[in-house]
Amino acid sequence: MCIRDRLRSVRDNIPGVDLRHAQALANLSRTDEAIEILQESLTEDRELGQKLSLLGHLHNSLDHVDRAIEIYQHAREVILDDAHRSDVGFSLGTLLNRKGRFEEAIAVLSEVVEHSYDLQVRVELGKAYEGRRQYSVAVEKFQMALNENPNHLEANKYIASSLRNLGRRGKAIRHLEKLIVLTANEPARVHSRTRFRQFLAVLYQESHQHEKAINLFRTLSKEHPDNQQIKLGLVYTLKEAQLLRQALHLSRSLYQEAPDSTNVAITHARMLSASDQLKAGVKLLRKQLR
Repeated sequence: MCIRDRLRSVRDNIPGVDLRHAQALANLSRTDEAIEILQESLTEDRELGQKLSLLGHLHNSLDHVDRAIEIYQHAREVILDDAHRSDVGFSLGTLLNRKGRFEEAIAVLSEVVEHSYDLQVRVELGKAYEGRRQYSVAVEKFQMALNENPNHLEANKYIASSLRNLGRRGKAIRHLEKLIVLTANEPARVHSRTRFRQFLAVLYQESHQHEKAINLFRTLSKEHPDNQQIKLGLVYTLKEAQLLRQALHLSRSLYQEAPDSTNVAITHARMLSASDQLKAGVKLLRKQLR
C-alpha cells in the first residue's frame, strides 16, 4: 500500500481528521491540496456542512465565484445551526451580489438578517436592493447600519449613491463629506478618498453649487494631472457656471493633449458650439466620426 493510500486509510478511521487536515493546509496557503482533501471526503456525515463551508471559502479565495456559490448553496441545505447557516448565507449573498444576481441575494440575505446583528449583512442587503434599483428600500437598509454605527464607511458610501438616484442630493452630499473626513488620515484609503471627492464634485455640480464643484475639481486636477475624467468634469462645470471662455480654453488644451480620445473630442466640439463656434464644432465631430 502506497503512503497516500495509508494516509487515506487513517483519515477514514479518525472522525474529523479530513476537516482538520484541510484547515491546516488552508492556513499554510496550500489551497489546492485542501480543496482536494475536502472534495474526496464529501460524504453525508455530521461534518458535511463544515466541510462544504470551508470548501466554498477556498474556492472563493481562488476567485472561483460560480463554484463557490454552488457549494455555499449546498452547505445551507445541510447546515442546521442558525449561526453557522447565517455565516454561510452572508458569504453566499455577497457572492450573488458580485455576480449581479440581486434577487437571489435579497432572498438569502433577508433570512440572514433575522439571525445576525452584523451591520455588514444590512449593508450587503442594501447593496442588493440598490442593484435592483429599489433605492428607497436600499436607503432603509443602509440607514439601519448607520443607526448603529454612524461612521460605517461602506454604509455612508452606498447610501450616498442611492440618495443621489432618488434625487436627494443634499443628503447624499452630507454622507460623502463625512466619508472624506473619516478617511482623511488613512493612507491606505487614498484612492478611495479620491473617488469619494470626485463623486462629491459631481454632486456639487448636479446641485448647482458651481463654485464648490469648480474648486474641488481644480484641486483634484492638480493632485491627479493625468486623470482625464476629472478635467472633463471641470470643463462641464465651468460651462454650467457660464464660464464658457474658461471651459473652451480647458477643452482645447485637453484636445491638443489627446486628439484621439472620443470623449475629449466630443467635449471640445460641444464647447465650441456653446461658444458660437458651431461650424468648428460640427467639423470636429465629422472628423471624429470618420
